[in-house]
Amino acid sequence: MKTASSKRSKRGYYIAVGCPGCGGKLSIDSGFFVTTCSHCGTPLRLVMPETPPAFIITHKIDRRQARFKVDRFLKSKGLPLTGSPIYFKNVFYPYWQVDSLLLRCRNKRERVVTSIDPDSGRETAVYRKKRKIFLSQYSTTIAAGSYFEGVPDSIGMRGQYLKLKPFSNSKVTDDVDVLKVVRNSTEILSTIELSLRQMNSIRSADFGRNLTKMFNPESRLLYFPFTILEDYEGDGFKRYLLDGLSGRVLLSPESLNAAAVDKAVQKSSLSSVLSISLSGESETEAEKSIVPLLAGKGIRYSESDNFEFETEAPQIEFGELQVELHRCHNCGENLPSQQSCIYICRNCQQLTCLEKKIQVLPKILKAETTDKDAEMFPFWSIPVSGQASDAFKKSLGAVSDFNNFAVPAFKISNLEAMYRLCKRTLVSIDNLDLEPVENLDNSFRGVDISPSEAFVLANAVYYRHWLEKFRKLPTEEISMDLREIRLCYLPFKAENYFYVDSILNSITFEKSIID
Repeated sequence: MKTASSKRSKRGYYIAVGCPGCGGKLSIDSGFFVTTCSHCGTPLRLVMPETPPAFIITHKIDRRQARFKVDRFLKSKGLPLTGSPIYFKNVFYPYWQVDSLLLRCRNKRERVVTSIDPDSGRETAVYRKKRKIFLSQYSTTIAAGSYFEGVPDSIGMRGQYLKLKPFSNSKVTDDVDVLKVVRNSTEILSTIELSLRQMNSIRSADFGRNLTKMFNPESRLLYFPFTILEDYEGDGFKRYLLDGLSGRVLLSPESLNAAAVDKAVQKSSLSSVLSISLSGESETEAEKSIVPLLAGKGIRYSESDNFEFETEAPQIEFGELQVELHRCHNCGENLPSQQSCIYICRNCQQLTCLEKKIQVLPKILKAETTDKDAEMFPFWSIPVSGQASDAFKKSLGAVSDFNNFAVPAFKISNLEAMYRLCKRTLVSIDNLDLEPVENLDNSFRGVDISPSEAFVLANAVYYRHWLEKFRKLPTEEISMDLREIRLCYLPFKAENYFYVDSILNSITFEKSIID
């Protein structure tokens, strides 16, 4: 069985895990839920938790590099370099990362004709209304911890390509503090939805109304590394905050003497919640160590160069990613290591589906073809019903009625191309003669899309079509039954820049859109 990912290079963020068979270290692309251990050759699969998973991004700069970065920053500003003593602290600050599908509608006028009057020299422009409707991927990161001066509100897109490690207390060393999560995923999603609504009004619509709808937001918790450096040379106090990966100085230094620090702490609204241990230090040293860094927390240092944050255990529940052996649940035989959600055991012929949310295993069907060069591409076929379904069928204007919504079960990089392929397939799939599949050979492509993901894509296609047809979002969702979902393999042959189905010659898609 072919894997849809065999022709592409690894991309996205990476997850560092250990093999349960031999204990060897692995670095797995987030898009690869099935892999093979490079040490012992055992097929493995990633199991995502039901609750949002948590990951950590380890520090890339050490103390020497941090000091070098700060000194170079000071030199560029024409300031004195760091002195002695220098104190360091590494911290992990939490961020929520949210990925989803976005349906957007943007209305604007477009200049199509421009003419100049030869007599008056006046320019005359003719405009036409243009409505752009499209599906796209959306990803964002938002700070999940308390206010921390200098820490950015977002880490941008770096969570998409950095190497992550599943979070656990055992992976956090004693010299690093993990800061408390104070914003849960529900609160973050509300913030994102509000910002998306504001996106509609950033540029006013020339006609109609701009719309944005989010589908199936998935969140995970990222602990991003930062380094704190404090310089107590002379009578001044300087504090720097550095990005733990690049070493970029995020917080410019501010020189304060001991009295000014003490006065600032007394006036600060945080002073009532700071808790700092001063035992065993002189009054002068104690005053120097008072640094209001984080709401509700204090920080101090000792002669052993050891900062201590008074942090609390995170109150947010999160799941831990697991790695397990990729075997048949019936006989224990190793399953193929190709990337797919569906497997047929070579030993006992039992079906294994990695989707945990469906209660009934899907039927696997295929359309017969005499074309020996055809490749079998998978599509999820989901039964539809209800008044919204009838209205949707009518709006398509199909020659023949259809009873199943067809969604590609392989990754497609362009969601608008996926939308067009869905519309071509759902009006044609019921006209094909489908037979049960007993074996999946090398002509069958892997299944990259799970049934629950297919349900989301089908819903997005439905909303996308309705918005284009009626210029508004539907008031009722289409009814789909995942208990009777089917996996249908359709034969396609390669012709120049396109794949064309080998039976009806009516379903096509571009070669370039396959991930």
